[in-house]
Amino acid sequence: MALRAEKMAERRERILASAREIIAEGGFEALTTRALARRARVTVPTIYNLVGAKDAVLFAAVEEQTARFLGALGESEDLSPPARALAVSADCVEELLRAPRYYRALLRLLFSSTAAVDSRRSVGRTVVSQYRRALEALDASGQLADWAVPAEIAGRLGVHLTAVALQWATDDLSDEEFRRTAALGTCLVLLGVAEGEARSLLVDAARGSQRRAQGARTARSAGER
Repeated sequence: MALRAEKMAERRERILASAREIIAEGGFEALTTRALARRARVTVPTIYNLVGAKDAVLFAAVEEQTARFLGALGESEDLSPPARALAVSADCVEELLRAPRYYRALLRLLFSSTAAVDSRRSVGRTVVSQYRRALEALDASGQLADWAVPAEIAGRLGVHLTAVALQWATDDLSDEEFRRTAALGTCLVLLGVAEGEARSLLVDAARGSQRRAQGARTARSAGER
């Protein structure tokens, strides 16, 4: 019984991995059950039995990536509250950069297809909930302005990260520009509500992001001369 369950889990993972490969190569339109069956070396009925139809495959693939992201965030629990908020952005960015072809295709899909609405909302809720936890910790430490509502600020941080990620997904930002823009925007939003020692950490982080951006511009200008 245990061996059968293990084999089913292995086939399911193979199906989801193959789905990510197909989406990265040709977008959601290229993901058909027949193409997925060929790539994953399973039968079409197996896909339906273990995962479901095309939309279910997409949702499962996104949910799995979300779980992986949450696992990485768990490693940041021992950071200071402002550092935890910065880590949410940084961890999101690094996860996207880990598989850029897949995530660029996925982001474009999530924000252009009605079939992807549930998946998009699921990912958004996950990211915002992590920001909220960091902001609640900031509030509990006395470093959040008394007028600031953690859930509201978390939502603004989620909107910023989404906008920057879409710029990257449509090739308006390079990988390094994606890192810097996400980090600087997070710092600026948090500086609007942070107090005490948190402000010093955030100012230093913002300065660092700007210095790296200026250095990159200087290097580009030198290369063009």
